[in-house]
Amino acid sequence: VTVKTRLGWCGSDLDPVAWCRQLESAGAQLLTLHGRTREQGFKGSADWQAIAAVKRALAIPVIANGDINSAADALRCLEQTGADGVMVGRGSIEDIDSESGLLHAAHLQANAAMLTEYYFTKQDFDNRKKYDK
Repeated sequence: VTVKTRLGWCGSDLDPVAWCRQLESAGAQLLTLHGRTREQGFKGSADWQAIAAVKRALAIPVIANGDINSAADALRCLEQTGADGVMVGRGSIEDIDSESGLLHAAHLQANAAMLTEYYFTKQDFDNRKKYDK
């Protein structure tokens, strides 16, 4: 089970860490967290610090959502929240496939991760060959 939710219903009852711990305890295996309350809708700024607090408190992967309109926003969000990934929404549509857009950045990131994994796998394989002789 995965869950996508907001920080809470409104600012007066806001305790996203407790709320998200309940979701994890109920069996959620992954959480996507939008950095605004239901009351806020899409007004104001997403609270990435609240997402960071939830990420620190949970053992399951946390995906950050809210105010991610460009590749630079995505990288900044990941850096500030420590999230395991980002989910983009309607605000990113114009930047989604441009040369500097989110898909391009995600493609480069995925290729870098694959190359890194290949390098370490090959290095491990080469080291094992040395000792197998």
